[in-house]
Amino acid sequence: PSGNKLVVNTSDETWTFTHSSGNTYSIDGSGNLNMSVQAAVNINVVGNVAVTSPKCTVNGDATVNGDTTMNGNLTVNGLIAGNQGMVITGDNGTGHTATLHGNIIHDNGNLTSNGVTVHTHTHPTPMGQSDAPTPGT
Repeated sequence: PSGNKLVVNTSDETWTFTHSSGNTYSIDGSGNLNMSVQAAVNINVVGNVAVTSPKCTVNGDATVNGDTTMNGNLTVNGLIAGNQGMVITGDNGTGHTATLHGNIIHDNGNLTSNGVTVHTHTHPTPMGQSDAPTPGT
């Protein structure tokens, strides 16, 4: 169609296709595929999709609709916000299911450890039971 252009450069072994929409697709002399798309990219696949690469980088917000499995370590350089609770299992041979470093604030609910509600538990004393802990102390 009018406005489309294909440039093949045999000296540096590149080709560039520019669509009338402004989208550009090119392959450089090293075989790298470069795309510049002016609108959305929609991919519909009937089967599975596998991406194999030494490193993948996504720049921009991402949404995943569906369960996600990570097979490897996960490092998050920002806030983790969970809206439906959190479950952590396994110890990866460390003997610890979770290790938290830094201060922890617990608010609006019970904190239970091995069946003991921490903020309401008492201890036996020679004169009977102790009072529950005083909040904020």
